[in-house]
Amino acid sequence: MSAYAVVLCSTEKLIQAYKCRSVELEAVNNVLVQIESDFQLLCNEEFDCENSPAVKYLYRKYDDYDLCINDCSSAINKRFVLPDFFNSQAFQEKLALYGDELLTDYGWINKDFYNEEFLCNEQYCFRKDCDVVNSLSLININFCDEKILDCAADYFKLENFESKKKEILIKRKEFGINKEELKKIFGTEKVAASDKSYTRNKILVEDKSALFCLLGVKTTFWKVEFCTEKYLVNAVIAAFPLENEIEIKEYRIVERNIVRRTK
Repeated sequence: MSAYAVVLCSTEKLIQAYKCRSVELEAVNNVLVQIESDFQLLCNEEFDCENSPAVKYLYRKYDDYDLCINDCSSAINKRFVLPDFFNSQAFQEKLALYGDELLTDYGWINKDFYNEEFLCNEQYCFRKDCDVVNSLSLININFCDEKILDCAADYFKLENFESKKKEILIKRKEFGINKEELKKIFGTEKVAASDKSYTRNKILVEDKSALFCLLGVKTTFWKVEFCTEKYLVNAVIAAFPLENEIEIKEYRIVERNIVRRTK
């Protein structure tokens, strides 16, 4: 076989290999796009938790892909969050002990609980009417580390919080906490006079307090991982708000990383 024929044969094999890989990548991307489509089910769910119907559905449907879904925004983003909270003694003490456990690079900017210096930085040029700046709560109480709850209790001077924290930890593990339950836990529900057990432990927080800018019941950024026979996929899917800025309009892929498996 001539040198030319050898080169031609090698080139043909290389072209076929690239075509095959291109088809494989397209198939993997199609799975990710389908997951993004199925994530829209979460728009209709009042709250997100480990046992929510939509999350369970996703796990069942993509079981063959070893799907893993995790909240990646229910921690403190030091670039965006109100500096008074980040620099508070309680949070700094926890941060010194636990470090990155309490931090995240993901999340939106809450327009009532934000770092004004960062928002006004010309390098970023965020507008208060863009998607990045909205009224979605920063942290989903159903997923956040309980040490962040302790910091919130200290910052907002919440009384009788230990008993309420126990209630939160039990409820979110068993059923999840919805918005009305969250308000009731923090004392913003109107209570019947006969409900003496509740009024004795009532924590006084205004309904539109900045507490609910920090703590809510929906997750804004999800880390999604799955695998196929030849590829590992890591992606982040984010929630984008409706015009009212407090409800979710849709979920979109904002990061994707597809790596060919070595074995």
